[in-house]
Amino acid sequence: MPWNGGGMLPEAQTTFFAAAALWFPLTAVSRHRQFELTDVARRLPYAAGMAAMAWMTNLGHSTGSMAGDVVTGLLALYLLACALRSLTRDIPMLRRASGTADSTTDIRAPYTHFWHGSMALGMVIMLLMHH
Repeated sequence: MPWNGGGMLPEAQTTFFAAAALWFPLTAVSRHRQFELTDVARRLPYAAGMAAMAWMTNLGHSTGSMAGDVVTGLLALYLLACALRSLTRDIPMLRRASGTADSTTDIRAPYTHFWHGSMALGMVIMLLMHH
């Protein structure tokens, strides 16, 4: 990984990414607003990405084990599903977008989903290549 050359210990990397994986769903629980399960669900792909990062920094300890293969497979499948959902969810809207001024604001969301989907797909590739 690119940050391995910085001298950060693998245990510190694993701790950092595991904490980040917990931070994303915990930010949905706030004292200032009402708790909603949809807020947690919306943050799960980010949490899964951070969990995958934590898993990859600690993967050297679990290669070849059945449990390691299962965790890698589950993370990869979930992130692949997130990637496919993000990459395909707004395609119909792109097809019917017209050249009016209002359509430019409507098209920004699909490009955001494209970036999120491509990041999740990249994480799947990194998980599978690392394994």
